[in-house]
Amino acid sequence: ETRSCPNVISLENKNRSLAALLFTVFLDMVGISIVIPILAPLFLNPSSGILDASVGFSARTAMLGFLLASYPLAQFFGAPILGALSDRHGRKKILQFSLFGTFLGWVVFAIGLGAHSIALLFIGRIMDGLTGGNISVALSAVADLSAEKEKARNFGLIGMVFGFGFIIGPFIGGKLADPSVVSWFDFTSPIWFDAILSALNIIAL
Repeated sequence: ETRSCPNVISLENKNRSLAALLFTVFLDMVGISIVIPILAPLFLNPSSGILDASVGFSARTAMLGFLLASYPLAQFFGAPILGALSDRHGRKKILQFSLFGTFLGWVVFAIGLGAHSIALLFIGRIMDGLTGGNISVALSAVADLSAEKEKARNFGLIGMVFGFGFIIGPFIGGKLADPSVVSWFDFTSPIWFDAILSALNIIAL
């Protein structure tokens, strides 16, 4: 029998709820990987303007590495906190809070890209990482919504979406940042795209 949890979607909407939770995990994985094809050329190309042209290659690669690592590091610390809060206040409320934080993180990151602000880029990634540690909450919510015979299938779907999001993220980032695909695409386009997806996910929960 399916267990209930306060502030989680009702059983009548179980299929929709499962789809929203899968999308949450997908969005987290895309969040890790979508910036890879964007940040590398920005940081390693001296003419990009994101860093002063006098900054050496080793310093550029170190800064890029720290920025890429800031998201999963923040996620590492955010996940247990969000998990504990979801046990106390309910899965749905914490998931919506975390997705709102992801949305804000992407907005700050996009503004940072446009303004060539390293500080805003780090703030955006850390915000997104802290609130993107909601995978543990999503897994708990899936367990709450799943009957015993459905758990293996549903957790298998989580694993599939987990891998797919990490794989497809760089492709989405590269294509949406390519002006040869659409003339108005630039390095901020995939970031705004992910922000919109986060907002839609909040509504879908």
